[in-house]
Amino acid sequence: MTSIAADASRSADSSSLPRPANGEWTYNASPAIQDNLVTAGRYQFAVWVDERRHPVVARRLRTSAKWEHYDLARVPGNPLNAPTAEDGHNFYSLAVDSRGYLHLSGNHHADPLNYIRSTRPWDITSWRAASVVGANEDVVTYPKFLQLPNRTLFFLYRDGSPGNGDTYLSRYDAQTQRWRRLHKLVDGKSDGLNFYPNHVSTRDGQIHIMGVWRGNDGAHTNRDVTYFRSADGGQTWSHADGKRQPVPVRIGNADIALETPATSSGLLNGGGLEVDTKGWPHGALMMYDSRGRTQQFHIWHDGRRWHHDPVTTLTHRMKFEGGFTDNRIGHPSVITSRRGDVYVLYRAQERGDVLRAVDVTPGRKRCEMTLPVESALDFWNPVFDTWALYAYNRVSLLVVPTGHPQDPVVSQHLDDWQSVPATVTTFGFDDFERAARSACD
Repeated sequence: MTSIAADASRSADSSSLPRPANGEWTYNASPAIQDNLVTAGRYQFAVWVDERRHPVVARRLRTSAKWEHYDLARVPGNPLNAPTAEDGHNFYSLAVDSRGYLHLSGNHHADPLNYIRSTRPWDITSWRAASVVGANEDVVTYPKFLQLPNRTLFFLYRDGSPGNGDTYLSRYDAQTQRWRRLHKLVDGKSDGLNFYPNHVSTRDGQIHIMGVWRGNDGAHTNRDVTYFRSADGGQTWSHADGKRQPVPVRIGNADIALETPATSSGLLNGGGLEVDTKGWPHGALMMYDSRGRTQQFHIWHDGRRWHHDPVTTLTHRMKFEGGFTDNRIGHPSVITSRRGDVYVLYRAQERGDVLRAVDVTPGRKRCEMTLPVESALDFWNPVFDTWALYAYNRVSLLVVPTGHPQDPVVSQHLDDWQSVPATVTTFGFDDFERAARSACD
């Protein structure tokens, strides 16, 4: 194991957000977030839950460390229903459309849709309540905004509950400022198997989706890693080998990238997905290895077939008890560079609760290193600014020390997480890549 924090941190930018965060739940660290940091135009935007559990949005010039911020509980009518519910599902996602208007949704766990849109381009202080299409929006969880390189905007979310939820996809017309429903993309209600998507990749102009299925009996029923993609803006879909993917996707017609037992494989929802310069998808998820220990797995397609390998050698076995997972190991993300480098990011208590990166680039020597991010306690998961990575080859993360009330150790001193610093750390992919190769070769 190699540490390159000292070398890579020379080019790292660390900037404190202007209000503290609430870290009692994973409001600011959920693996389902896409995105709580967004780079667009001259700016970087952030959204987080502060110590009052209010959603706060901020903006800075990309060349500046100074943030201006706005309390979204002040929006007339409080359409985001602040304060944020005390539930780790209740995060916020942010996007900026091609005309500079901001879109923000969050504070859901099987709740009616909360969605606001700015009334002036690039402005964080003027908002109004808005709607998407007005149907199948009463039991919403996991809102995600997706964008293609041309800034076409999409909205993805679950309608329903675990084991009884469908996934809907809509596309936004920036000129008319109206949404259009494209599909009930995933049918989870018919089979009683809800779909949980990873981070969604749009780096190459296609929409790439990977995730797992779950029944209604808790995380131990997660099963069968599934992948599908669209090359025409969400109209039609295909498997990794180009075979047509029927819509809505169901477990019976899906491309199964990794088949698992129906229960107790240790497979956990919430992971990473990106594509490399060849268009190959690279996913990462957690599950048990052959010895029953929890590892980060790399799941990828090489243009011919699917592969999967454990990329860590951890000793911990995550427990699934009463719907709670102990999360001594963080959910992974995947980042790829303009050159085609592929890394799995993760956090684990036995690795010091720091951010680790594993080079999983096919054909290259496996290499693991520490990245220049301050220690993130317990339940933080690495979620990154998608467009800082795509447009500027920079890794930008909102780092918030995070606890969890259901953890028997954390719950004894949960007040420590009520008001914690929120920091945006950004570093160049090329800089840490050069340090990594020097250290590992």
